[in-house]
Amino acid sequence: MKHLLFIVTLMVAFLGNAQLCKADTSEDPTKQGVITTPPAGEERHYYLDLLNYDPYDNGWSYLSENHVDMTLVFAANNEVYMRCPLGRYLFPAWIKGTLSADGKTLTVKNGQTVYHAPNHDVDYIFVKSDTEGKGGENKGSSDLYDGDIVFNIDQATGVITPVTTKECPDVAIVNKMDVGEMFQQGRYVKYTPVETIDKNVTFYKMSYYDVNALQQKEASVKVSVEDGGSTVYFKGLYPKYPQSWVKAENLNGDGIYWVAINVLDYDKYSDYPYFTLCYDMQPEESKALLSFPIKYNEADGTYTFHHDTQTMAAGFIQSGQNELTTLGIYKNITLTPTTQSKARPVAPKVYTYNGADGVVPCYVPGEKESEFKFLVDKKDTEGNVLNEDNLRIRIYTDDKQYTFTRAEYPKLKEESITDIPFSYNDNNHIVTGSEGKRYIYFKTASAPKSTIGVEVVYIVDGEEFVSDRLVYDIATGKDTVVTGISATKGNLQIKAIEYYDLSGRRMPNAEKGVSIKLTRYADGSVKAMKMVK
Repeated sequence: MKHLLFIVTLMVAFLGNAQLCKADTSEDPTKQGVITTPPAGEERHYYLDLLNYDPYDNGWSYLSENHVDMTLVFAANNEVYMRCPLGRYLFPAWIKGTLSADGKTLTVKNGQTVYHAPNHDVDYIFVKSDTEGKGGENKGSSDLYDGDIVFNIDQATGVITPVTTKECPDVAIVNKMDVGEMFQQGRYVKYTPVETIDKNVTFYKMSYYDVNALQQKEASVKVSVEDGGSTVYFKGLYPKYPQSWVKAENLNGDGIYWVAINVLDYDKYSDYPYFTLCYDMQPEESKALLSFPIKYNEADGTYTFHHDTQTMAAGFIQSGQNELTTLGIYKNITLTPTTQSKARPVAPKVYTYNGADGVVPCYVPGEKESEFKFLVDKKDTEGNVLNEDNLRIRIYTDDKQYTFTRAEYPKLKEESITDIPFSYNDNNHIVTGSEGKRYIYFKTASAPKSTIGVEVVYIVDGEEFVSDRLVYDIATGKDTVVTGISATKGNLQIKAIEYYDLSGRRMPNAEKGVSIKLTRYADGSVKAMKMVK
């Protein structure tokens, strides 16, 4: 059991530190200089990669975080705002930088406050750090290392990386009054423009055996080959975490890619990580291993992980406990290259409905919501598995398409949303779910009176493929699937295609970065779509 105990020791150490600064949100953080909301500006989307290091690790505690979605806001006066790359769930803070006139460097003032703990009256700051995670030479002091945090911006690729020195190769969050007290430390921090990665991904169909469900299953996985072929990133390799990227490295040039401990997600309330592992299910004694191999076959382009007893697993260790809990165990994994389907998705199915009669409490005190649950099978009518990044959910109430607005749903991430991305989850404000199950919430004032409709939309190269519509009758509690209401947009005549930037300025063509594509159809309908190039 020494492998399992090693992981348990490692992860309990990490969790112990995560509880060090558990948030007390009773005080307004902006009063302490914490930036919680950036000003208006151009949003640019990046993938963040880093090794996250914990100070109480018994000698080893690097956790790989891969291709995490991050937004940088380029505002007026050459100001740039980025989410703090460390402690992102505990510290929802932004840090401010200044873009150089030539656009080659981004300078962040060393020591910006990212969290104030009112229960201890302690400020935690983002700093450049040494290999021990100290923000200054002397423990117990508030003196920081000289100089600001400077990021280089590669003019060819747009990749942003911090300038490192032998003295300060890392960044960290530390106690402002004791810069030797480190909360988290980051190494090899890198921001890569999303379009750089996404334009080169390939799609794979993954077949696997779900040990917990005792079923053979399929999933759609994105694969990105990087670093000259020495590193492969898999998005969706873990079916329970389809939005997480898993990193695998070819260490010996032999076609074997090794997956070490990767962070799949963090618990939203306790901040402990869910991570990858290899679970060896030997009859005499099961044990957890720190890595597992994925074999690449150059002849047919497949990736496989087959072993008599070893399985791919996800797990976590709850704070204060020494027991490893597995959340999913998978074996006999084969990834086969595929192309994206252009058939209509399968229609959704009703699960349950709780009406606006006080059954479901709302996040606004004194209000109630109605809750509609339905199931989405991520497949098309021909049985092909669909990638959830391209799936949208379209809601209808009383035969009209429904739009969620921030005016009615104050915690909505956007000003409004009509086509809901399948992976969208805002923790019960308008939608939540896991795997194929989705929960939609309506405020009482705008709750449907007679019917609720749901369509599944699949988008390939800007072309929409729409499922038959599920229609639920509130009065009778019965549901039907209605065909022919929505058609594949690809079958309608396009009158015009227009492109706009995020400020609303019309452009002759889609430009590099994020733009809005507006498609006008002969039937008078208009479809807006965000594009990343």
